[in-house]
Amino acid sequence: MFQDNPLLAQLKQQIQENLPKKEGTIKATEKGFGFLEVDAKNSFFIPPPYMKKCMHGDKVVAIIRTEKEREVAELKS
Repeated sequence: MFQDNPLLAQLKQQIQENLPKKEGTIKATEKGFGFLEVDAKNSFFIPPPYMKKCMHGDKVVAIIRTEKEREVAELKS
């Protein structure tokens, strides 16, 4: 019922467009997580599930979310 609703799809797209985004380079670790390095001073944690979508050195755009008082980068698919 909700999956094919064009109004909900439009609302979801508008919400995604308004979320804060950062562009940077992926720095992977051996433990499965990584960091999005935006510049020399700013980096954002990337949890293991999102690291499955990228490799060390990739340049990506990520949505920045706050989870448990910590800024986390969620890679756009």
